[in-house]
Amino acid sequence: MIRLFYFFCPILSLAFSGMLRAETFNYMVIQNQARPLQIEEYNQNHRGIATEIVYALFDGSEYRLNVNTLPFNKLITDLTTSRYSNWITIGSPSWGGIQAENLTRIPLLNVEHRILVNQTDDFKYSHRSDIDDKTIILLEGFDYPGLDEYIADKRLRVIRVKNFSSAFKLLERLGNRACFIEMDLRIKYNQKLLSISKEKFKSQSFSSMISNYNVHLALDPAIRSELKVFIDERLKQLSDQGSIKQILSKYQ
Repeated sequence: MIRLFYFFCPILSLAFSGMLRAETFNYMVIQNQARPLQIEEYNQNHRGIATEIVYALFDGSEYRLNVNTLPFNKLITDLTTSRYSNWITIGSPSWGGIQAENLTRIPLLNVEHRILVNQTDDFKYSHRSDIDDKTIILLEGFDYPGLDEYIADKRLRVIRVKNFSSAFKLLERLGNRACFIEMDLRIKYNQKLLSISKEKFKSQSFSSMISNYNVHLALDPAIRSELKVFIDERLKQLSDQGSIKQILSKYQ
């Protein structure tokens, strides 16, 4: 028996070392604010455009995936200070910071921003100076490339809110004095989620101020090159198979 034990021990050792070498990725989810890109309910029932694509990336692979849900500011701090290794989250070259440093080659989707006002407001947007007399409602923690620079130069009145429910309520309360600026995809999804009638507000394209841009997956800058290659290749496969389009269609 002793001889048999020593005979099998190296095999068991190799098996366990293989298990220990299996890479773990940390998928970072923004709490409450990123719907429909990332959707969660009290850190459970994770879904959404980016989340479903990430799940598809690792389906059937040798890698493990941990899902971590954090408030936006805490998430950015933890990524910047390298608290998590091999992390993945949503990012864009237009956002700047840690979410723009190491992006996948293939984007998940292209986004358009729109300006939302009350239905009774006869406001028409054609030039950036048109918003000078408006109170601008924005989501807390997010970047708005093009608009942020204009706000800083003009010192416009801006109110930051934590979620879409607060944004819609504030827009309604302020009446024709205010506007809400956000991604078209996210406005529509959250109006539907909160059972807000499409007729309550009206929107116009805001692309002349915030150009349409791509959203990618952002990766840990310290990730090994072969792991990034794996993610890029899997994303290409999903794109070529039409899987990404299929996921997008569920949230549009």
